[in-house]
Amino acid sequence: MENNITNGELFDKFLELSDMSSIFKILSRFEYVILRKLIKKADENVEQNGRVYLEEIKKDLNIPMPKVSEIIQAMNDEGWLAWNLDSNTRKTYIEITENGREKCLLQR
Repeated sequence: MENNITNGELFDKFLELSDMSSIFKILSRFEYVILRKLIKKADENVEQNGRVYLEEIKKDLNIPMPKVSEIIQAMNDEGWLAWNLDSNTRKTYIEITENGREKCLLQR
């Protein structure tokens, strides 16, 4: 799902943000790549309501689970995504927040 925001709307959104320092924080290349991948995967997982399970992230990035958790925690702390426990499967999943989508869009 591609966000159809005009430049004027993007600028207005930019001005609405209360914490201006978060706007000027530049994503590292690694953060940007991961956030883009997560957004793409979330958009493709319509049947899972946009959920991306940590196991999928580990598999896609081919990195150990402790590193996945560290990355996800850092992005959670920034407000770019939220992670939760699926009560049915007992697996941890993430959901991309609007803040995360906007940050990725602004970075691009």
